[in-house]
Amino acid sequence: MRRNRQKLILDDAIGNIYRAALFLARSGKEKGLAETMLARALKVLTQLDFQPRQSLVDLKNRIKKAQNKKERLVLAELILDEYKKLAGIA
Repeated sequence: MRRNRQKLILDDAIGNIYRAALFLARSGKEKGLAETMLARALKVLTQLDFQPRQSLVDLKNRIKKAQNKKERLVLAELILDEYKKLAGIA
C-alpha cells in the first residue's frame, strides 16, 4: 500500500513538471504558476529521495528571467524534455 501511495505521489510530481511547461507556454501571466508547479515537483522528488536533476532546478530559476514569448516557449520545451526523461523511469 505504501509503495503504491509513493508511486501516485511521484506520478503527480512528474505531472506537475508537465503542467509547468504547459502554463509557461500558454501565457506570460502564468510564469508564477509554472514556477510553483516546478517547485512543488522538486520538493516531492527530494522528499522521496528521488534525485532531482540539477537542470530542472536551473530551469525553475530561469522562469522569472524569460522576457518574451520565444524565451518562454524555449524554456517550456526544455522543461518538457526533463518531463520525458522522468516519465520514462516512473
